[in-house]
Formats: sequence, structure tokens, C-alpha cells
Amino acid sequence: MTYDDILIKRKKLFKHVDRKRVFKRRSHNTETRYCAVCGRPLTSYVFKTGEFVTSVKHIHYYVNGTFISGSVCYSPHSCYRYLRKEVK
Repeated sequence: MTYDDILIKRKKLFKHVDRKRVFKRRSHNTETRYCAVCGRPLTSYVFKTGEFVTSVKHIHYYVNGTFISGSVCYSPHSCYRYLRKEVK
């Protein structure tokens, strides 16, 4: 997948977004999430405390007029690097 393909997918996703929220690294108010573009895990589970912690800065979005939501990496470069690493 090329960088331009990633940008096109992100544009299609954000075209139907009603509202979005940015989660920074080490945020504790989250659940398990994966990027809708590259499939990267955006959160990790901490066994010691029993909660999820954001491991990658990401955007959580809600689709217009529905309860459907999803998440994507904050930067398209992050998706591109992750997909390049997965292919090797």
C-alpha cells in the first residue's frame, strides 16, 4: 500500500465523521482500539493496574448520526511506517 492510498482511505473515513476526539499517549480513559487503516493496536493492557493505556496518539471518530465509531492513527506517516514494517 502506498502513502497516497493511505491518504485516500483517511479522506474517505473523515468525510462521514460527525465528531472526533484526539487521545494522547498514556491516556487511561480508553478501551481496546485498532487503527481502521493499518490495523495497528492503538492501546495496550496493563496487567498490574487492570486498565487499558493509549500507546499511540490517535483520533477516535463517530460516524454521522449513528453510534458507529472507529479510530485511526493521528499521523498518516505512522500508518505507512507500520504497514512497511509488517510487509517485511
